[in-house]
Amino acid sequence: MITLITGLPHSGKTTYAAKYENVIHLDTVPHQTIVDQIDNCCDILKAMNGDIVVEGVFYKADQRKKILDALKDCEGERVCVFIDTPLEVCLSRPSEGRSPVMIRNRAAHFEAPTEDEGWDEIIHITEEST
Repeated sequence: MITLITGLPHSGKTTYAAKYENVIHLDTVPHQTIVDQIDNCCDILKAMNGDIVVEGVFYKADQRKKILDALKDCEGERVCVFIDTPLEVCLSRPSEGRSPVMIRNRAAHFEAPTEDEGWDEIIHITEEST
């Protein structure tokens, strides 16, 4: 199975991903190496002989589509986990170098995943305001 975890910065993606093995955290790699990492996902999936999890903000549908396209030759179900956390909760968490302006920008332009992108399943996890 190929699982992509998406959501706003500080929405809880990394915490959710911690329950999986074989996680690729694309938010933590330099931008220029993201394409290489995506292109290698299929090889990584075969080497791991099991599931792979890709975790990152992916706030636009076309970003998620690039990952699906890169994995088109890989076997397995394609699942998108959408961690839907209110903006005010994301802003209240430690910033880790991300500015509130950037987080607000991602929230303003976030496109929720849809089956039209090519997912076999979308799991929508809603976190309540605190």
